[in-house]
Amino acid sequence: MNLGLTVVLPAIPGTPLTVDGKIIDPLQTTQYGGKYRGRQFAECTTSLLVGGENCKVYFDSEYLNTTVTGTDCALV
Repeated sequence: MNLGLTVVLPAIPGTPLTVDGKIIDPLQTTQYGGKYRGRQFAECTTSLLVGGENCKVYFDSEYLNTTVTGTDCALV
């Protein structure tokens, strides 16, 4: 995974998951089936576990979907 790997999670649709008009984290359970291309482009499947303390990437749809100006990201 350090080199990067594209994994398709068929259980997660391509449209955002929303509740009350707000986009929420699409990873709602702790286990997903994943499909990827392995060695010599072989079709592979795997089970992905998501959960536990410090095991999940932070999800923020509000900041990511706003207009950011150059000064918003400036270091002080």
